[in-house]
Amino acid sequence: MKIRPLTKRQEKQVLASMLAGLNEPIDNSWRSMLKREVVGLTVPFLIVAIALGVLRTQSLLTLFTTVGALIAGLTIGVGVWRITAARHWPVVAHCLDRDKIEQRLRELDA
Repeated sequence: MKIRPLTKRQEKQVLASMLAGLNEPIDNSWRSMLKREVVGLTVPFLIVAIALGVLRTQSLLTLFTTVGALIAGLTIGVGVWRITAARHWPVVAHCLDRDKIEQRLRELDA
């Protein structure tokens, strides 16, 4: 599988995000993690609510089981991914060179 290179716009976004993370570290308290998860999971819950309203099949048990499994899988997957990323960011931040990031951003702006 060939990985395509980032566009200049995408590279600027990634570098700006990394620089912002270096300036303000991610808050790893359980309250802030819970807030991030609640915001990220509102969309799947809205989709499920719409699906329940539109797809009223004769077997609601099948529909509820399928939707419940989907929600549980999304919740667990996204939660583990985000919490792991937040926990590892302080370690990764020490490996980044702020001067090189700022220099590359200036090159992209030119």
